[in-house]
Amino acid sequence: MIIESSAVDATATRLAAIASLVPPGSRVADVGTGHGRLARWLTASGVASFCIASDRSPRSGPDPRRMSKHPALELRYGDGLTILRAEDRIDVVVIAGLGAATISGILGARAVPPVRLVLQPQTRPAELRRHLLERGMAIVAERILRERGREYFVLAAEPARGRPLPRHERLDLDDLIEVGPCLVHSQDPLLAPYWRRELSRCEHIRRSVTRGPGAEAAGTREALARRILGALGAPTG
Repeated sequence: MIIESSAVDATATRLAAIASLVPPGSRVADVGTGHGRLARWLTASGVASFCIASDRSPRSGPDPRRMSKHPALELRYGDGLTILRAEDRIDVVVIAGLGAATISGILGARAVPPVRLVLQPQTRPAELRRHLLERGMAIVAERILRERGREYFVLAAEPARGRPLPRHERLDLDDLIEVGPCLVHSQDPLLAPYWRRELSRCEHIRRSVTRGPGAEAAGTREALARRILGALGAPTG
């Protein structure tokens, strides 16, 4: 799935990528909603039949007046998943626009309800994938988008319920966690260009820094990029 954007439509592109992983008609909780754009998008488009938009406090949350214009949208304040109640009957929890460590902290703070998670980490997507697998979740879909010169990843996870860990004939589990198993199996067209850029970046670092932790880390990442590009059947030169 090709998702590229200019500065003008960047927000809409990222919202569309997140919304594409929310089943139509879902009851959604947008945790850490910020300005509330995603929650408004989901309800206005009909993707969400009901949406809770939550943030830690009124000071960090959206303008209540704007949110009140959407009858299927409810604004709440509180930490992470504590805002959820059984009677909400939530199908999908969305956490977007935060770092992987922050998202993992929210998910690890209490028991996660057995629902679909749609997550858009700003940093370290592999760290978040690993956290999900360790918590017994299966990554069932993923999107990659390029925005203002960098890539963003959006993924969906569900309770594994006996699903096997992801496998690939040329990549081990650690490699799959780094690249994103769904992205590999779907042959996402933005994936190979991303890893070619990673390969070029690591080669440049190794030429500039010949010894020390930086050179070692770049060499490890370069070898990973070569393995991934090989598995994708993409040239490395």
